[in-house]
Amino acid sequence: QSQTALHIACLRGDLEIYKAITAKNPFCKNSVDKNKKTPLDLALEYSQNHIIEYDKQQTINMFDEPDRKDKKIGPMDFNHISSLG
Repeated sequence: QSQTALHIACLRGDLEIYKAITAKNPFCKNSVDKNKKTPLDLALEYSQNHIIEYDKQQTINMFDEPDRKDKKIGPMDFNHISSLG
């Protein structure tokens, strides 16, 4: 199958594994399986709400850092995205 360890953690609702994997690579949650589903799609589909809520809080915290005075999303927030074409 094409599911990553993070897909399986979300499917099973294993928050500790989710935390460990995303701490090392926060962008791996954007990976898709053969059905074009992300790990968070599976968490939502299987009602693993604790994973969804944790991810929401992490996203809020990311944009609530003290050095972000204007709290607006800027070009630097997308530096990790590579060109698609």
